[in-house]
Amino acid sequence: MPETDDSLVGQNFEGRYVIEELLGKNEVSRLYRANQVSVQRSVAIRISNSAISDDPEKAARFETAAEAIGSIHHPNIINLIDFGTSSDGRIFLVREFVEGERLHQLL
Repeated sequence: MPETDDSLVGQNFEGRYVIEELLGKNEVSRLYRANQVSVQRSVAIRISNSAISDDPEKAARFETAAEAIGSIHHPNIINLIDFGTSSDGRIFLVREFVEGERLHQLL
């Protein structure tokens, strides 16, 4: 079940993505469902916690993951759409949003 206690929900992130709901979070980042304004499609956007941008090691791991995801092209793998650093210094990664059950629910 999505979480609702997040200040980014309802906000326009970087002028390109309207954050619709918080899907999950961990110690490094938060995952949201958002609307990509330019093409009106749902996307999944992972945004680093503010602290990650201040930690070069964690930021490097986030960037390495983005490069790895971006290099894989297969019909059964969700594509990387965008990657960058926000105006406030947070790293973000945007992927296709696929509706369905979460793995922990299936298990």
